[in-house]
Amino acid sequence: MKVNDKFLKFDPLAGADGYRVYYDTEPIDQVSSPNEDVGNQTEDISMHNLLGTVDDTFNIGVVPYDNAGNEGDITIIVENYPFDFVPPVGTITGGEIY
Repeated sequence: MKVNDKFLKFDPLAGADGYRVYYDTEPIDQVSSPNEDVGNQTEDISMHNLLGTVDDTFNIGVVPYDNAGNEGDITIIVENYPFDFVPPVGTITGGEIY
């Protein structure tokens, strides 16, 4: 399977020791929305690796944190963004070489 991946990037924040990417099909809530710690990576973050094999719309936000684990305010990167990482399923029949 090969999917057409999408990648997240954002500008680093001075004083941040790392970042969490929050994602949800509902409005993002820093308490209950799924999130992934991406360390200090701020570009080339694979959305397919983060979300998995999905075909849905997501809200994506980023939160900086410090060494004590304190999180700053969330920055919403996109709302209702369509991600389609589900390839066609089935077997092709009737093929020939000519």
